[in-house]
Amino acid sequence: MVNIQDYLNKESGSWLKAVHVKNGDMLTVLDEGFLDNETFEKPYLCLTATLERTGETYKIRMGVKNVARIAETLGVDTSVWVGQALEVVGTEQYAGLGQKGILFRGVITKKQKPLDIKTA
Repeated sequence: MVNIQDYLNKESGSWLKAVHVKNGDMLTVLDEGFLDNETFEKPYLCLTATLERTGETYKIRMGVKNVARIAETLGVDTSVWVGQALEVVGTEQYAGLGQKGILFRGVITKKQKPLDIKTA
């Protein structure tokens, strides 16, 4: 049986497109995301973020190149990405699709909790 509520939660909302952003735009990550391995031939990481310039919330679908670039800064645990920023660093024309994709990089915006080191 299909969990309809889960489907609606994952698929509702506006998807971010290249026409929505400008180079240098910052988006704040709102959730850990999910792996969409059913919609297209290749899996994509999907998450929700707020475009800070407009205050609008969008869903974002990212391929391996974007995820790898973001993970260089934010790490491989997407729960740590929540509250951090994605910066738009450009767009790229998708060959054969006639669409532009958005290029992101991760930006640490939340300070980590200081270590509680006790000295002897």
